[in-house]
Amino acid sequence: MTFPEKSALTITAILLAVFGWYFWLVLGPIAGASSPARDFAYTAVMGVALAAVTVLATVSHIILAIVFHRQANVRDERDRLINLRSTRIACYLLVTGVFAGLGLAVARADRFWIAQVLVASLVLASVVESAVKVALYRRSA
Repeated sequence: MTFPEKSALTITAILLAVFGWYFWLVLGPIAGASSPARDFAYTAVMGVALAAVTVLATVSHIILAIVFHRQANVRDERDRLINLRSTRIACYLLVTGVFAGLGLAVARADRFWIAQVLVASLVLASVVESAVKVALYRRSA
């Protein structure tokens, strides 16, 4: 397994764990709260989720780089092409989610739902990017 593949699997696990918790909390108990309390609660939980992803991703990549130090800086043409293809697919999903958020804004939907659509599209695009990257590495191996 290549270093970028290990990195993609790690990021996918982190995103699914942290944002699974985020959406479970935000779409469950927080969604039913009154609007001012809900706005404060989901932004606080979003801040915690973003900080957790940042810290976990940093620590996990440091650990991966230490454990697999010989693979950490090795890149070839295949890595570049796989990265380009997976990023392109993720961008399509991200743009679709942003347009959905803009559509909700034009329809004057609640800010809470606009934010959740935007966050979900960002997370979905990142998870799909990593999954496509892993699939392409497995296919080319």
